[in-house]
Amino acid sequence: MFTRIVYLTLKTNAAPEFAKVLEQDVVPKLRAELGFQDELLFISAGGPDVVSISIWDSREGAENHARSAYPQVLGFSSASSKERPASRPASSAIPPCTARGLPNS
Repeated sequence: MFTRIVYLTLKTNAAPEFAKVLEQDVVPKLRAELGFQDELLFISAGGPDVVSISIWDSREGAENHARSAYPQVLGFSSASSKERPASRPASSAIPPCTARGLPNS
């Protein structure tokens, strides 16, 4: 399992539109990519700070996304963000919890 973490600061009052576009446009495209598992979006309450975490089967899947589709995501986010998003990869040693509960040990 592998994660890609993106940090950005939104323009004033852009959070609702940003979340809507991510949910309606970006995540469906991510779901079509090989190795994509899920997307988590955190927007600070009443503030402009955003953390977006995409979860992938492997580093290769996340890196393929970074090379192919991520530039399109940057284009979409430029309308809502104050600056270019910063991203970094991160390995995950523990599988995420699911709606069914904690993974079996």
